[in-house]
Amino acid sequence: MPYAGQVYREQRFLVSPEGDSPCVIFFMDINTWSPFQSAEVQGICLHMTDEERLATARRAGLYGVWVMATFAMPVGVLTLASNIPLRVALIALMLIHIAAIPTWMSMQRRFLCSLGWAKEQGIRPERLKMFGLPRLKAARKP
Repeated sequence: MPYAGQVYREQRFLVSPEGDSPCVIFFMDINTWSPFQSAEVQGICLHMTDEERLATARRAGLYGVWVMATFAMPVGVLTLASNIPLRVALIALMLIHIAAIPTWMSMQRRFLCSLGWAKEQGIRPERLKMFGLPRLKAARKP
């Protein structure tokens, strides 16, 4: 049983539906999971050490503060503000936020590729696909 605040990966052994061979399923923890992660990013997150998870959590927290300060709060204040110079400043903050997204994504790629397992696998920042939609199997016609 983990203690409070401990990050861990749960591992379960299941038998395949045919019953011939067991398969291992890893469950991502909520701290590194995102619904649109690519398979490569999922693999990196699955193999993070506790120190790497802590560094990832710190980065996520700082990014949350950045989003709050440069986007969420300006949107909220913008809906209430009637002062034109204040509205212009808030819109400028939101534009700065949007313009900084590619830089943040580049920093994230470099960070993820600097982690131990990613280095061992030879994953490079310029080739790391950050997002991927789950593939839906098309129904076959008989």
